[in-house]
Amino acid sequence: MTEQNNQIYDETAQPRTWFATLRLTRQYGRTGLLGLVILITLVAGLEWAARQPFVASRIPTVIGSSHLLLDAKFGDLDYLRIQEGEIDCIFMGSSVVYRSIDPAIIEAEYRAQTGAEITCYNFGVQGITAAPAGALAEVLVQDYQPKLLVFGFMPRALAEKNTGMQIVLSSPWIRYKLGNSSLEGWLIDHSLAYRRYLALRGWTSPDFVSPIGDLDALSHTGFGPFTDVDPDPPMPTYLTDYPTWPYHWAGLEQIAALDWANGGSTQVLLVEMPLPPTLIAQYPDGPANHANFVASIHEFAAAHHVPYWESTALDMIPADGWHDNVHLKQNGAAIFSAWLGEQIGRAVVQGDLVFGAK
Repeated sequence: MTEQNNQIYDETAQPRTWFATLRLTRQYGRTGLLGLVILITLVAGLEWAARQPFVASRIPTVIGSSHLLLDAKFGDLDYLRIQEGEIDCIFMGSSVVYRSIDPAIIEAEYRAQTGAEITCYNFGVQGITAAPAGALAEVLVQDYQPKLLVFGFMPRALAEKNTGMQIVLSSPWIRYKLGNSSLEGWLIDHSLAYRRYLALRGWTSPDFVSPIGDLDALSHTGFGPFTDVDPDPPMPTYLTDYPTWPYHWAGLEQIAALDWANGGSTQVLLVEMPLPPTLIAQYPDGPANHANFVASIHEFAAAHHVPYWESTALDMIPADGWHDNVHLKQNGAAIFSAWLGEQIGRAVVQGDLVFGAK
């Protein structure tokens, strides 16, 4: 027998052809397609669950910021929009706004003047100066479309040498909204499930702090009043000469550009947050320096077609209404908020503020 005849043949075996390879590829293709369908279904299910009221009222939506209060404000504002449908006015600024403007009082005074209902939110965040406020204002107007945007500030907003931009730019979502594309920024912008995941990603850690905590226990106005008095308040160093920096003026210009009169989509209002006149008088040339600062803001406001309201000169806050040299206590905040709400209502009635000119 030849060597070929010694070989054992399986007469039923079929030679491997390209048809067999195709069948194998189809099997793997079906497995991959099934996996993709399962993944899409899982993602869609998570996104659906993240949008349900039960979840929305218990897990905040955050923006991945390193600033805890900034994250909390966005989550709180999102929840308020779910409850109310839209946000009519937003107050923004530093801790002097956070501690001094009560949206509930603003709404009541506005109602008394106009007979109309509005929904307001206090977006005051510690450390915000004019430069980061400009970037933050763009995002707030773009995403929440308020009829009125109020920037409350005092000299520090333009006198802080540090730009303070790291506060808002720590969030990839804010950078994305400002035109810097990134996968995470896109994901935060489009997925509520991912936003809620960011709020809970450290929950197993013993030092975990929820960005908001119990949402149902909050007033959802963003207002955080001081109820005590600082026994040893610091003396603000920027009041010595009232310096200002170009990048802060640029931030103020960003805010003014959002006004409807400048082609924007909202009414912008600049408001002086009050300082104790007795404090200003303690500095050499304090009253003159303060008057010059206020005059420079009036000049800016006139050039950019936005209103600017003074408050320090009115001396409306009693001695027991101050927490420290720059922050109001709760009773002082109530006085200031009532004045501001009444002024806004009157200005709308008189046509000085065009509320909702979109």
